[in-house]
Amino acid sequence: MNRVMSLLRQDFKLLLRNALFWVLTVALVLIVVTVWYLIPREQTGFETRLAVYGMEFPGGGVEIVASPGKVEQMVREKGVLGIVREDGALTVVHDGLSRQAVTAFVAQIMPPQTPLSPIQIERLREAPQPVPYNLRFVPIFIAFEAVIVGFFMAAILMLGEKQEGVLEAYRVSPGGIMPYVASKSLLFAIVGTVYALLMAFATVGFAFNIWQFITLTVLGSLFYTLLGMCVAVFFDDISSWFLAVVPLWALNMLPMISFSVPTFSPPWIEWIPSYSALFAYDEILFPTGKSLLSVYSLLGVETIAAIFVCAALVKRRLLSARGCVL
Repeated sequence: MNRVMSLLRQDFKLLLRNALFWVLTVALVLIVVTVWYLIPREQTGFETRLAVYGMEFPGGGVEIVASPGKVEQMVREKGVLGIVREDGALTVVHDGLSRQAVTAFVAQIMPPQTPLSPIQIERLREAPQPVPYNLRFVPIFIAFEAVIVGFFMAAILMLGEKQEGVLEAYRVSPGGIMPYVASKSLLFAIVGTVYALLMAFATVGFAFNIWQFITLTVLGSLFYTLLGMCVAVFFDDISSWFLAVVPLWALNMLPMISFSVPTFSPPWIEWIPSYSALFAYDEILFPTGKSLLSVYSLLGVETIAAIFVCAALVKRRLLSARGCVL
């Protein structure tokens, strides 16, 4: 443990001397200013997105599905509005709207000759508190800014150690591989968690489950820090490393499309780790009653696997020259 704490202090000092850390600190302030002053609190020109079964529906933002069960699934998971027509009856499935709002919406979108009397309304959950439009972006900023700090910073510290010859000295020290990996992982788990909490407190306030938020952020920060180290071991300089991580970074950002356009959610996109984290942050900050146990379990398994993969890669490609031990 003393080895880990010693390396943690050393990495923290190196972090404070790195210009990118201060760039990210300024970015935190800019994000808070953007949420409060540049993004409007109310959205204009919003098009309600629909999941429809049993009828043709003109217009954009509509997905025709194969069964009523699929409609309910999309309403629960994606927050869309569902319309089911069976045996001449029309059922509107929603995630917490008032009867007046649903009736007004149906009257607006349905053809004028459609009778509204046989319409049934099925509410899957009680109506949550409305979220101001500007705060809807906070989960995106946290998931793609605060949580992935370690992905970049741990790699940059590792590459700096390569170029400055620090690893040559570490190979002959009694430090070991696990303390080396643990020190950087813990450092950026702390930095990412503090970063995310400051962003959440400064925008949303304190009315959310802080312990769930911290658990998710610690797991996410650990995973992305380890992932960043796994990638960095294959490169010797920042330039070549950066060219390689750009495609990974772009892939990691794709779940933001599903978050913004709920009807776009192909099965493959749900395998990207940031997908579950992004929607979990949305649920924690603006709760609707969904369980997050599966998200924590999956992220925990991914993090444990990443620890062993990272340790094996660090041993093989960085610290094996003099037989450095675990």
